[in-house]
Amino acid sequence: MTVIAGNAFPDTHPEIERALSEGIPVIRSLHKFLGEYMDSFTNVAITGAHGKKTSTTGLLAHVMQAAKPTSYLIGDGSGMGKENSEYFVFEACEYRRHFLSYHPDYAIMTNIDFDHPDYFSDIDDVFDAFQNMALQVKKAIIACGDDEHLPKIQAKVPVVYYGFNEENDFQARNVVKNTEGTTFDVFVRNTFYDTFYIPAYGNHNVLNSLAVIALCHYESIDVELIKGALTTFGGVKRRFNEKSSR
Repeated sequence: MTVIAGNAFPDTHPEIERALSEGIPVIRSLHKFLGEYMDSFTNVAITGAHGKKTSTTGLLAHVMQAAKPTSYLIGDGSGMGKENSEYFVFEACEYRRHFLSYHPDYAIMTNIDFDHPDYFSDIDDVFDAFQNMALQVKKAIIACGDDEHLPKIQAKVPVVYYGFNEENDFQARNVVKNTEGTTFDVFVRNTFYDTFYIPAYGNHNVLNSLAVIALCHYESIDVELIKGALTTFGGVKRRFNEKSSR
C-alpha cells in the first residue's frame, strides 16, 4: 500500500500519521508516483495545450484496449486500471512543468500554445518545457506537424509527424463530413494506408484520430482493430457530449 497526499494535508493529519506510524510509504506528489508507477508498462504520455483529453488520452485508451489490456488516466477525473495491462495511457500536463516527472516510452504532442500565463512567462517558456519533455521520451514522439512550434522540437528518438500538410509522415486526405460523422483517408509517407470513419466532426477530431492511428501503427496494432475502435468512441466528459436526439 502507498498513500498519496496532496500539499494541503500536513503530516499531522490523522490518516497520514497512521500511515507513517505503520511504515506505509507516503508520497507527496501524484506526478512523482505516476512517474515511478508507469515504468511497469509500455506507457504513452499525451501532452499539448489543447486536445489532450479527447485525442488522445480518451481516444487512444479506447482504441488500444481493443488490441491489448490498457490502463489509463484522463484529466477529467476518469481512469481505469486493468490487471495484467500492457499499456498505460495518461494525460501529461505542462502546467508548472509537472510532465517533467515522467520518462514515457512514447509521447503524443498535439500542439504548443501560450497557456497558463500565471506560470509561463511567454511562448518561449512554454516551448522550453516541451523541449525538455521531448528529451525524456524513450522510444518515439508523435507530433502534429501542422503546429507552428512542434516541428522545431529536438529529440533523442524518432519524431513522427501527423497532420494535413504533405510534409507529414501521416497525412489525412479526402476528408468528407456527413450527418453521421467524418471519413478520411490516411497516407503514410505519401502511400495510401486506409480509410477511417469517426462519429465526430471538426478538423481537430481528425487530427486527434490521426495521432492515435500513427501511434497504433508504430506499435503494429492491426488496422482493422483501429478502424473498428474509432467508430465506437463516444468522447470524454464535458467535450461535446450528446444529451439526447429526436
